[in-house]
Amino acid sequence: MAFSLALLAASGCEKNPGKGSGEPVTPGGRRQTLTLTPIKELNGVAGAVNSHSTTALKSVLTPVAGTYVQLGEGVLQESKPIYPRFVKTDAGDYLMFYHGGNASTWAGNECSYARSSDLVNWKFEKKLFPVHQITDCSGSSNRRGYAGAHPLKLGDGRILVVAATRAMTAFRDRVPDNGLAIRISDDNGVTWGEEQIVFVGTNWEPMPVLLPDGRIQIYYTDSEKLNSDAFGAGNEVISTGSSYIESSDGGKTWQYGSTTGHARGFAQIRYTYGSQIILTDQMPAVIALNGSSALAAAAESFIGGASYTTYVSLAYSDANGSWGTPDAQGVLPADRVNKFTKGCAPYLVQFPSGETVLSYNENNVFYMRQGDAKGRNFSDEVKVFSQTLTTGKGFWGSLYCADSHTLVAGVGGSGGVMQVGQFYLNHAIKAASHPVTVDGNNNDWKAGDEALWICSLGDSKATVRCARDAEYVYFLFEVSDADISKDDYVQIFLSDPSRSETGGTSVRVKASYEGLKTEGNYAGGWREKVLGSKVSSSYDGTVGYNTDTDNGYVVEIGIPRSALPIQDGSLLLNAALFDIRNGGEDAILPTADKSTARWISLTGL
Repeated sequence: MAFSLALLAASGCEKNPGKGSGEPVTPGGRRQTLTLTPIKELNGVAGAVNSHSTTALKSVLTPVAGTYVQLGEGVLQESKPIYPRFVKTDAGDYLMFYHGGNASTWAGNECSYARSSDLVNWKFEKKLFPVHQITDCSGSSNRRGYAGAHPLKLGDGRILVVAATRAMTAFRDRVPDNGLAIRISDDNGVTWGEEQIVFVGTNWEPMPVLLPDGRIQIYYTDSEKLNSDAFGAGNEVISTGSSYIESSDGGKTWQYGSTTGHARGFAQIRYTYGSQIILTDQMPAVIALNGSSALAAAAESFIGGASYTTYVSLAYSDANGSWGTPDAQGVLPADRVNKFTKGCAPYLVQFPSGETVLSYNENNVFYMRQGDAKGRNFSDEVKVFSQTLTTGKGFWGSLYCADSHTLVAGVGGSGGVMQVGQFYLNHAIKAASHPVTVDGNNNDWKAGDEALWICSLGDSKATVRCARDAEYVYFLFEVSDADISKDDYVQIFLSDPSRSETGGTSVRVKASYEGLKTEGNYAGGWREKVLGSKVSSSYDGTVGYNTDTDNGYVVEIGIPRSALPIQDGSLLLNAALFDIRNGGEDAILPTADKSTARWISLTGL
């Protein structure tokens, strides 16, 4: 028996007679002033670290409508803004660092940053690492350029920013003029200390990491020129790998290692040139895994000779954060996944609840994959931004966990704009145990309740909460809708935790601001069935006026426990919002998807 969650059309729904006529519709729900609970006031109780580690691959990153922006030269004061990196200050706002390319390349000349209070509206602040004239190590006039500025908030709230710096002319032959530069702010990025060169050597793509014990490590692509004539005059053989330097005193001093000027983190073989082994692993992205000293990393790896294919590889330290020592061929660590996927410019983050997220670009398309709490198993790739947008594409992107549920994604490199957007982490929720009266009000629900957010369709968004008692399981939908239509509704889907495409029990309840629409169960297709649900609703607005501005509506649903396939206090859950004027259905997961692996878990029943 194949299962499908295809959305049923609402039978008997008439078109809103008030729209365009100026006559209001009298709905079944009560009209009253409503104070809808913002999602920021829900999920407010900090959960345990890795609280969702066992269900991480079933969590869902939902695009937040209205947060996608394209930032061009008028905002960022660069014609080629690229390489975004984010940090949240102790003042509660956000800084985005980036570099600007020149007429012939996207590689950085200088690094700037912008500020935002909401991750949507950005204002240019300053050039933190401006290009400037120098006399280089050969005694010649040259310019010092910067690329890949990356921030890190330290344990005391200071913000450290590191950038790769180099002589802009003949940098391969000017190694003493190349290195890592840092600046530190102790007032949330308003002012900055003087630039410090903390490493000398050819490098690019630095990433700072704060370890659980307070040490700071800066990872970077370590680049070594081996032979300038291997593939003809001027075609260099470059061996790379990801190395790091380390500070144990908050960035005042840095340890470089004993003989090489740094410590090697991870590297693999790219190819062999004569007797010389050429290594790869560059553009490192490193995280300290939640609740441990272990590190996980992603790196861009060039596999092949003069022509190559680029892959994302994964590497893992031991439990103490050590990458080990290189083997006879210079490869480390032993615990790694080579050629995990085709792609470039990886980035890796982890939510406090355990979910990891990996991003990269391939053929100028920005992708991400959701992973488990160890960063070892990942879901299928998805496009971060819609390819139907003006640009939609890009490269050298990154991710940032702005809070326990908000993921920020940014990418440049296409159309001369920086693209920034937000995603909400919908993951397993626990039913609250407080009393609920099904009266179409939200007064007896608590702000700390765990919630889901339906938020990817236009201006209409809905929070979904659950509570329970000995007889009923309750759901509260709070729908923010500036233009309520008679055809709008919400629905809840509930299934037993062992459900599969060939078995299981599922029920659904559909309701609107007018009250209950239908109840049903699944038996090869959704069939109406009386479950005995209690439904009450209310709305805030003047439904049907073509010039009105509505606030939204509330739907409370109580479903008898006896009608639900609860197993061991759990159900599988999906929720949907249908808004005719915003383009149709929006759901936590597509309701036409036959897959059951990605349903949200509902526990505490």
